[in-house]
Amino acid sequence: MRLLLTVTSCLLVLSLNAQMIGLSYEIDTVFTEPTDDFSVDLEGYVVYDVFAEFTNSSDQLIAIYSDIEALGPTAMFIDAPCGCFNPELGDVMLGGNQNENLFDPFPEMEFDTYWTLDFTSGEDLFIPDLNYSSATMCSVHITNGAVFAVPDIAPYAGGDLKIQIAQVTTCDSFLLSACFNVFVASGSSSVQEIQDYCVDVNSPFEVFADLEGCTDESACSYDPLAVYDDGTCIPNTLGCMDETACNYLSSAICDSGMCIESGCTDEMACNYNENAGCSDSSCLFAGPLGCGPGTMWDEGLLRCVPEPTICGEGTYWDDTTASCLPEDSCQADLDDNGVVAIGDLLAFLIDYGTACN
Repeated sequence: MRLLLTVTSCLLVLSLNAQMIGLSYEIDTVFTEPTDDFSVDLEGYVVYDVFAEFTNSSDQLIAIYSDIEALGPTAMFIDAPCGCFNPELGDVMLGGNQNENLFDPFPEMEFDTYWTLDFTSGEDLFIPDLNYSSATMCSVHITNGAVFAVPDIAPYAGGDLKIQIAQVTTCDSFLLSACFNVFVASGSSSVQEIQDYCVDVNSPFEVFADLEGCTDESACSYDPLAVYDDGTCIPNTLGCMDETACNYLSSAICDSGMCIESGCTDEMACNYNENAGCSDSSCLFAGPLGCGPGTMWDEGLLRCVPEPTICGEGTYWDDTTASCLPEDSCQADLDDNGVVAIGDLLAFLIDYGTACN
């Protein structure tokens, strides 16, 4: 069985901090069962796509190379101790030389290991070392050589700001190193800026083949890179895990990200929190000297309340609620329907003559 994944990870910052910012990889395909339809069994192998990352869509990658004699110690290599897969038929050193018309009759050809400048038609390879071949490309280090394309056909970073530089099909972790020749986006300048970037010789780009983890997408501990479940899945009990929140759920294992902030909800308090969804009894009041204009200190409530005299026309001070309430402007409306009518008269007659205590 083949699993197709598209998970980007492991950004590596290179030695120069400019238009090319590093390398990343995606897991393209994982072979978890025997590949009976192939001429060779790839069970246990993983196909990795390696990318150069950029900051401008107009940046061009001209070459992947090494020139230790002229530029220093960085070699160009793919170092895969487990070895790399290269099919007996249709094997290529450059991704741009693949013949996709042969993928149907010979499906294993699609998973070849190669260098590439984003599959550019016309990309070329110059490696004087005769020991370097598809059979040795995952062990031999290049000290003088390049994968290159002339500027007219060299790939641009484009909207996703990345250019594929290799496909590696192997059964374990591997290292990758190289220098990169980049035409930097010139903007309004008529002069094309050329920059070179090299992976740190002491810290090659490393791809870890750790495919075990939690494969249950609903679990708290789900690992998007995992292919084989290792039993570490944690049941997904969503809820607010912030003990200070209004909706804290003590049984939650995974935080829902939906916590409701608690705080002081009394507008008269010094620490009133307009974002609070519930009161946490933390309100602080300044005391009698802290009451502002139109308010007074209430010893019973231990807070500032509106002064009774602040009530406007048509309202009166209510001691029970410590607030201004609307006056009853129509006392004869006994049934509270907004109109004094026969119903109010009948209600009055029913009580007419009743002795009042």
